Amino acid sequence: MDLDGYRNRPNAGRRWRHRLHTSSLSRAFDSTTGTRRWQADVGRIGGSPTVADGVLYVGTWDAVVHALDIADGSPRWTYDADYEISRSVAVADGVLVYGDDYGNIVALGEPEPEQ
Repeated sequence: MDLDGYRNRPNAGRRWRHRLHTSSLSRAFDSTTGTRRWQADVGRIGGSPTVADGVLYVGTWDAVVHALDIADGSPRWTYDADYEISRSVAVADGVLVYGDDYGNIVALGEPEPEQ
């Protein structure tokens, strides 16, 4: 299967596999059948995605952090960063941490739901 992207080590779940990125697409596949479960256009991805508590987090070269629902790829929230994010993000105790390309370390909490 040629998907015109690069492949890195997948972060695997029970029945899906987040498998590859192209310049702007994040895709998830069923690990049993290989069928694509979802695809999300998030911009040029910097680093590997991180999965925690049913959410896939990814930072982009477009200076945006995306939080996607792991079940269907729908956006949970986005955060406009000050600078490009070319590395993976980390999540611990509900706090997302990333370093940007200007040496800053940024910690984000889950945003409040919109009313």
